[in-house]
Amino acid sequence: KSKETRKCGAIQYAKHTVSLQANHDHSAQSFEIGGFLYILVVSYSRNGRRGIDSVIYRFDGATLARYQSVATDGAIDATYFVIKGERYLAIAQHYGDRTSLKFRVKSQVYKWNGQKFVYFQSLSTTGAHAVESFAIDNENYLAFANHYDTSYSTHS
Repeated sequence: KSKETRKCGAIQYAKHTVSLQANHDHSAQSFEIGGFLYILVVSYSRNGRRGIDSVIYRFDGATLARYQSVATDGAIDATYFVIKGERYLAIAQHYGDRTSLKFRVKSQVYKWNGQKFVYFQSLSTTGAHAVESFAIDNENYLAFANHYDTSYSTHS
């Protein structure tokens, strides 16, 4: 039980199990900042609504507690990355209730301000299904896997 396991509606870590709010949670991303473990639970929908927040939890070695919410709209995946000491979360959003364009919902990037993640930038995506960060020759990139925009012939 000392390793992380995935369970719908719960996170089990280091012999601790914590029940989480039951949304249509699609993925989780863990990362460490300042000696604390954080887990972003990426929420796609709740009660048929997609314009809901995803939640960041913080584990202090004894308890896992809700730390922060970030605004998301049909979120489906996330990646944590660091550029020149600055920490970011990129969240792929698949389908939006907050926009009339539905699958053309913009994906979000949040930046750590020393205390919490704050909105940094929106990126145009089309039914995004995944996001990944990577570097080539010390240049950093974000790649989004676009999935659908009224047809399956969209470009990533």
